Amino acid sequence: QQVTTTQRLADIQNDFWAKNEVMQLVEMGVINGYPDAEFRSSLAINRGQAANLFSGALKLPDATYQGKFSDVSSKSGFIQGVFSTYAAKIFAGKPDGRFGVADALTREQMATTLVRAFNLKDTGKELTFKDWNKISESHRENVKTLAQHGITTGREDGTFDPKATVNRVTFSVMLHRALVATNQLAPNTYTCLLYTSDAADERS
Repeated sequence: QQVTTTQRLADIQNDFWAKNEVMQLVEMGVINGYPDAEFRSSLAINRGQAANLFSGALKLPDATYQGKFSDVSSKSGFIQGVFSTYAAKIFAGKPDGRFGVADALTREQMATTLVRAFNLKDTGKELTFKDWNKISESHRENVKTLAQHGITTGREDGTFDPKATVNRVTFSVMLHRALVATNQLAPNTYTCLLYTSDAADERS
């Protein structure tokens, strides 16, 4: 579907490579920009933020606080994301008793959480990445499954770069692709009109 909308995010313009994915998730209320109206694509995403995004995108059931993780207090802003994704077996806790809310999400961890969240199955297609042996054994098959479904294609040099941290735009694109691949979302194409004072006057 073609959608024309006022530009909401100063750094997401019509020539931005992930404009459509970001704008649709913003429209859905899954992710937002910052108070200064920027999306900040390159900002690293942590496990707590990713959990909140999964919870919103998948409309997971409301979750209540459980004193299960040492780094998640009863006043945490990650309660819904943490406990709904834990119940859905998307995220597991850390061996030291933490959830790891502030820990940066790595690309291989992202692959595993996406496969779990969308119940993706191995299609049997053989594929690999140049740095296959650098992918942790616990994540290796999930990276392959994610690639089989076309949700990731890896880096341009043929590697997956498993230990690299995931930024906001990469996670948004992967989440959007997974929603589309599992027929939970029909993708839109956006044209963003520049915000002007005249446009504001017309809406007032």
